Amino acid sequence: MSRLRAFLVFVVCATWPARAAHAQRPPTSEPASGPQRLSQETHNRCRRPESDTARNFRPQFAQNRPLGCQRGFGFEGGPAATTFSSPNTTFASRTGLVLGSYVYWPLSDPWSFQPEIQYGLKGARSVGNGASTTLVLNYIEAPLFLRMSTTPKSDGRRRGSEVVFFGEAGPEVAVDLSCQASVVNASATQTSSCDAGTADAVASSDYGVIGGVGADLRMRRQVFTAVLRYDVGVKSISGGSDARNRAISMLFGIRW
Repeated sequence: MSRLRAFLVFVVCATWPARAAHAQRPPTSEPASGPQRLSQETHNRCRRPESDTARNFRPQFAQNRPLGCQRGFGFEGGPAATTFSSPNTTFASRTGLVLGSYVYWPLSDPWSFQPEIQYGLKGARSVGNGASTTLVLNYIEAPLFLRMSTTPKSDGRRRGSEVVFFGEAGPEVAVDLSCQASVVNASATQTSSCDAGTADAVASSDYGVIGGVGADLRMRRQVFTAVLRYDVGVKSISGGSDARNRAISMLFGIRW
């Protein structure tokens, strides 16, 4: 028994310096590479720095995070130039309008998802046989955007302005609320409905693709947005001819 006890004491005394040195050694990690390094950079850029202000007042801290890392809700609107694309008839553009709201939802950097709900005023003009015909359509539209943004230069901790450029694209569905056709000739102006159930009815729904480029500008608690979009209808809105919606819009908005 005394020999066993002496052996255990010898083992403990021999290994104790190595254990103590290992415990005092700071942890080391090899630098990551490839996708792992990109994931770590995204995490470091979007992570929440620990500070007394952050712990005591979370909403104020959240506004200092980089633009691509914060969720938000916003409104947007602006003018549009709308027309129809048809192989049989030449249409001229008319002034339209887009008003709506959206939710900004960041995904993995640099991607984000932005569903929207909009009111869209579309239509076109055509001139022929001594008369001018104007078609006005009112839509409720629901585009779904996948956005790719540039990486901001700051890490979100400095106060002040910050600009991020982005491109976006996605599908869009629309429901026709009302339709009105106006025919103007030398003698009179005739207005008629082109809603569903009438002789000159247009399709009650539409779908297509929409894309654009723009920029986000953060000023304190708000994010101001400007985006140029091009809307291409895939479905023909007229049963008598192949006419499809086309629109170019310039929208300005604000997000919180």
